[in-house]
Amino acid sequence: KLSQWSSPSLTSTFTLCASSKNDENGHHADPPIISSYQTNNPNNDDNKPKSSFTNNNNFNGNINNKKQLSQETDPACPIEDEDCLAFSTIYNTANPSFYNLPVDEHPDYQPPNPPYQSLLDPQDGTLCEVEDIDCQTLVPSTYLHSDAYLSHSFQSRYDSIRKDKIVQNWKMAKCPTTFVSISKEDWVRRVDMERYPRVVCGSARGSVYVVDLEEGKVEGMAEAVHSVQVPEAKGLKSGDSDDDNAQRRRIARRVRGAKKAKQAMEKLYGKLDGGGVVAISIHKDVVASSGREGGVKLWKIGQSEDGVCALKSIGSIPDLKLTIVTSLKFDSGGLLWASGYDGTVRAYDVSTCLTSSKLPPSPKPVFRTDFTDSVLDMKLCEDIGCGVCATVDGTAALFSLRDGQFFMGIKLFEVAARSVLIVKDNDSEDKEYSVVCGGVDGTLHRIGLNIGAISGTVNEENPFDVTATTETVVK
Repeated sequence: KLSQWSSPSLTSTFTLCASSKNDENGHHADPPIISSYQTNNPNNDDNKPKSSFTNNNNFNGNINNKKQLSQETDPACPIEDEDCLAFSTIYNTANPSFYNLPVDEHPDYQPPNPPYQSLLDPQDGTLCEVEDIDCQTLVPSTYLHSDAYLSHSFQSRYDSIRKDKIVQNWKMAKCPTTFVSISKEDWVRRVDMERYPRVVCGSARGSVYVVDLEEGKVEGMAEAVHSVQVPEAKGLKSGDSDDDNAQRRRIARRVRGAKKAKQAMEKLYGKLDGGGVVAISIHKDVVASSGREGGVKLWKIGQSEDGVCALKSIGSIPDLKLTIVTSLKFDSGGLLWASGYDGTVRAYDVSTCLTSSKLPPSPKPVFRTDFTDSVLDMKLCEDIGCGVCATVDGTAALFSLRDGQFFMGIKLFEVAARSVLIVKDNDSEDKEYSVVCGGVDGTLHRIGLNIGAISGTVNEENPFDVTATTETVVK
């Protein structure tokens, strides 16, 4: 069979003449035979026919030429044909008899042992992918029965079955499902499941619900406690008196606050804002919620006078009254962490609410730290002693849970960073964590963290395990 390739850049023509003969069983006995090739590049001093093979596989030339040719690009393949070059290299390396070089005649020539060892993947010791039939036809049968190939075959099959199972689970998984009717006229907008099976929900109509998923019932609710949309704030009309400066300042402050709240909702939800509760969190019997009117409200799960489980208000945090709180998280010690559109993260000690139904008169933040821009999302990771924020300027910023102070940020987007979390690599034997951050442009970044081997916490001096060339985009 005759095939011809032409390379315009080298003005060269390569010709491969492959012939074969069958043995008595009808199988191919000989490999392809290279007849000749000619280089027509006028700039090449060696513009002449090169070494050739004959039908009996005898190599014309000395042993040094044979060694050199085995290390050079196969003349039967154009430079740009990667498949041809790969297959030729595999065949020639895996079949040293192709050269028909008796070792006793050429003692200075030693073929690789095993012949295909130099081509094995250093990661898993494989030569051909299981599904790569073309590659398998060019390797000796001894490799196809080797431990490396069989091990790789089993692993590939296992990975394929596992992927198929995951897809099937997502499409047709059969698992225990509990349906709890919360309201026929409302929609769930926010959920916190840290106290599963007890779950707290924030609704589109500004209500707060506590649900026990195992019992399948609503334990308590506080209806319409947050604004559905940003409250309208109107300024002074033309006929109103402006003698009361205090009133004018209050109205101006409400107008600025309403504009700021609308801007925050657009950054958080874009044009698809369903309204209602912005953030919600639960710790033991205490629930915290925030809305688009600003501030944080606290609730206590208890029993009403008739013995029915109820959700009772225990007040709000005055320090956050004028702040659009975008995220709420309790830590295991009872501190309530709140991120704000004002570019801050604050922590409040509300542990007294666990033993009483009253909030301290004017709780002040235990910790407070300021960031470079408005904070849209926040997550805590007590295992490594830090939290992370996503900010409007496209940054993922880390802060310490020990003192609440910001210590390092990394700019990932030219647009706003919308959501963020810290994940642990469960497949690794080492204690490895990463920051995963998503932007409003739909892209996702994953950045490894440097964790101290002894302390087990994030290295605050150099927290991000990246260099200038590290690819962080998740594809």
